Amino acid sequence: MSDSGLAAHQIRRLVLEFLQVQVEPGDAVVVAVSGGGDSLALAAAVSAVQSEMSLRPTVVIVDHQLQAGSDLVAAKAAQVASSLGLTDVRVIPVDVRAVGGDGLESAARSARYDALRRVSSDVSARGILVAHTLEDQAETVLLRLARGSGTRAVAAMKAVSGDIWRPLLGVPRATVAASLEHYGIEPFVDPHNFDSRFLRSRVRHELMPILREVLGADIDAGLARSARLAAEDADALDAAAQQILEYSADSRGLNVDGFGPIPAAITKRVIRQWLLDAGVSAAGLTAVHIEAVDRLARDASVHGPVTVVGGVTVHKASGRLRLLN
Repeated sequence: MSDSGLAAHQIRRLVLEFLQVQVEPGDAVVVAVSGGGDSLALAAAVSAVQSEMSLRPTVVIVDHQLQAGSDLVAAKAAQVASSLGLTDVRVIPVDVRAVGGDGLESAARSARYDALRRVSSDVSARGILVAHTLEDQAETVLLRLARGSGTRAVAAMKAVSGDIWRPLLGVPRATVAASLEHYGIEPFVDPHNFDSRFLRSRVRHELMPILREVLGADIDAGLARSARLAAEDADALDAAAQQILEYSADSRGLNVDGFGPIPAAITKRVIRQWLLDAGVSAAGLTAVHIEAVDRLARDASVHGPVTVVGGVTVHKASGRLRLLN
C-alpha cells in the first residue's frame, strides 16, 4: 500500500472508531467542509464509513462571502463532496459583519458555527464533525497561553465538546494531506490562511516554524499533550467544585464559611459557576471579577460589594455571598 493509501486508511479507521462511540446506526451527523484539505479529508473518511455505520451525513459548506469568488470555491467543494459519495450537500452563505483583524476572524467563526447548528437542528444530527488537527490544537494552546488564560482554557479543544466533534484532533496535518493524494483531491488554499491581519495565521506561519527550529519538530505534539494533561486537571477541579457548589448554594446565596482551607483553584470555579447559575452573563465575566469575589469570600478585611458584569454586585453577609442587580 502506498504512503497516501496508508494515510487514508489511518484516518478512515480513526473516524470509524470515533463514530462507533458517538453514534448509533442510522444517526444523522453534520460534516463541516470548507474546501480546504483537512475538511475534505474528513469528508472522504466519513463517506468511506457511512455504509458500515448506516450513517446519514449532511455536508455543510459555509460561504463567508469575504472574498471575490467565494461562491465558486463553495460550489467546487460541494462538487468534490458529492463526488465522494456524499449525497446531502448544502452550501450556506452567511453575512459576516465585522471589520479587520481578530474581530473579523471571530465574527466569521461565530457565523460559521451558527450556520452549522441550524442545519444540525434541521436534520436532527447527533453532532457536528469538524476537521481540527494536531497543529490546530498546538496553535490554540499558544494563543490561550498568551492571553493569560487558566487551566480550562489552556486545555484548548476537546475531541468531544458538546455537539462539536473533532475526530482528527490528534492527527498531524501531513497525514491529512497525504490522505488526499489517495483520493486524488486537490484542496482549495484559502489566502486568508496566509493573511497577517489574523493572529492565528501569524502564529501558524511565523511563530510555529521558529518554535520547531529552536525547540524541535515535536513541539506540536508536546503542546497538544500539554492540552490533554491540562484538560485532565481541569476536569478534576471542576468535579470538586461542583460537589462543593451543590451543598453550599441555595436560595439564600452561596455559603463561603468553609472556603478558607479550600484551594483557590477550586473556590474560584465554585464562584464562577454560582454566578453563571444565577444568571450572570458569561460574556465579559473575567478572571479579575472571579478573583475579586474570591477575595470577598475569603478575606474578612474585604467588605465589598464587588461589581461583576452588567451592573450586578456581589455582597457578603453572615458568611454568605448574595447578588443584587
